[in-house]
Amino acid sequence: MWGYYSGLLEELGEWSTAAKYETLLHRINLDSLLSRLDTSTKLVSLEFHVHYTDHLLLEQMFRVPRRFKIDVAGDEHAPYLSSLELQRRSSLRSKRISCVLADQLIPASLARRPKDSFSTLVGSWLSRPWANWARNTLISSPFGRAVFQSAALHDLGDYIPRAGMQLWPLLNVLMWGDDQFAAS
Repeated sequence: MWGYYSGLLEELGEWSTAAKYETLLHRINLDSLLSRLDTSTKLVSLEFHVHYTDHLLLEQMFRVPRRFKIDVAGDEHAPYLSSLELQRRSSLRSKRISCVLADQLIPASLARRPKDSFSTLVGSWLSRPWANWARNTLISSPFGRAVFQSAALHDLGDYIPRAGMQLWPLLNVLMWGDDQFAAS
């Protein structure tokens, strides 16, 4: 994967790093995300639209200067630090337009609330009603056997309740790989 993305970045020549990553986001990651979303929702007869991926909105946002999307707080003495470090120091200001709108439209307690996830029941489902399915997927996946050590997959299958939610991404990769490379 490193080689693949490095090659794509090299193809973009002398562009700025930010412009290269925006291009990759738009050309590769967004298309892949939407394709997977579309495939998975259509499989269960759902129609799903992600509002921040509307092509008209995206096209407009790619025209907006970067400083209106993300910047570093003016009082930051080391603005050259990585985004992870700037975030840790509360100096990275992302989603600028959304924040300004939120400040105007909703109470400050909601507008400035820290990012939070929502809990799902997948971990408990994997421990009980889906345990046999999860174990069978782990040990019988052709893609899994080709990419991962069989013993490791069997070990995971024997300890599904302890793996819990951490197992979910792996099961998704196995199902995707089995679907995408079945004829290979």
